[in-house]
Amino acid sequence: MQEPCDFEFYSDYYAYIAQSGMHAAQALFRAISPIQQIDMLTFDIFTDAQVARDDLDFGIRTAYETVFSNMYSVNSMEAAFTSLARHIRQTEGYESVNAFIEAFGIQVLPAYASLSNVFGETIETGNIRDYGDDLTCGQPEPPEPPEPPEPLVAVPWVEQNNLDPDKIQNVVDGLLVWQRSTDTAIVSTTPGKAELFTTLRAQTPGMHIIPGMKIHDRVGDTGIDVVANWELVAADVAEIIATSGETRLVLECESAMNAYEEETYDINMATLIEGIQLLPSGIEYWWYTIVAPDHARGRALLEAVQEGFGTSVTFVDLDISSPWNVVPGFASQRAARRAAYDAVALNPPLPIVYFFSDNWLYWDEDEILEAMSYTDARPIIPYTGSTHWVARAITLTNMLNYGTPTPP
Repeated sequence: MQEPCDFEFYSDYYAYIAQSGMHAAQALFRAISPIQQIDMLTFDIFTDAQVARDDLDFGIRTAYETVFSNMYSVNSMEAAFTSLARHIRQTEGYESVNAFIEAFGIQVLPAYASLSNVFGETIETGNIRDYGDDLTCGQPEPPEPPEPPEPLVAVPWVEQNNLDPDKIQNVVDGLLVWQRSTDTAIVSTTPGKAELFTTLRAQTPGMHIIPGMKIHDRVGDTGIDVVANWELVAADVAEIIATSGETRLVLECESAMNAYEEETYDINMATLIEGIQLLPSGIEYWWYTIVAPDHARGRALLEAVQEGFGTSVTFVDLDISSPWNVVPGFASQRAARRAAYDAVALNPPLPIVYFFSDNWLYWDEDEILEAMSYTDARPIIPYTGSTHWVARAITLTNMLNYGTPTPP
């Protein structure tokens, strides 16, 4: 391994690890605030260096908007940038950070350039490199990406029902945050959007993205038991599986089951089974519906879906989806659901958990460990919606990794 460059300030070291990709750095994230001369061995004596490094790595990778959501970090970052700029001007004699890095042939990462611009130092395009470019300035070779924790604890779920580039970027940003805690996530969409998964796979290497298909566009409110509708769903499934490269798929049947849940429509279970059996084989299907099997209609649906799929279906369970589901007053409903799954389901169900801190009906993000304490099933499926997908991912992964919304 090559010797590291010499650094005089925390801010110098911060600039170096920013442009080198931050993979091999052992910087202490909150130690960049005091501007002082340092000995490189300082970094070896802190036990939380790995935590700090991970924080910095994922923060920058998911762009400065994400970093800003961790408000404790902004002041120290700004101090590092301004100190580095002052050092370059006063000590090195250059008129700007851009002139300094250009003189030494250093190319910085796009995220570092964006942050630099926010703090008043513009980096010209020719001095910005891609993640895949060769490193300069004698950096140590980056190690292999970190292995995800085992066993798999969480598979987060987000919907993306169009191909809007800004909204897709929001999905990507959240997936990169979730890579702190998992290597698997669900992204569901509507028919005809299979190309979405080509984009996601390219931008989130190492992440297994389970596609989800919202079937309401094909079956409507009262057509889930029409065999011809399932022929359309089968074609959609084949297309999305081929594009995603996965062998798992979530069938999102929430709105398709509204009329049945409200008892304004009765499903012909025999033709439902016939339709399900048209779906491509060799796929592990995750079945999601709002119809819980704690009453006769829900139990009948559970039995029909299980018969249609056989061993290839796993049910998404609403058991701990809301904190209200686990209060003592709902104990009988929980028991009925559990008895139904135990009697009918061939595979253990996976619990979905809704996290909406702005809605009292659902869990707050910092309550994820409490929610998980009500079930032994793993992984759980955290669902946060798309509006606050990135911010909630930060809190949830911090809770899973460190047991606190803010890393220690």
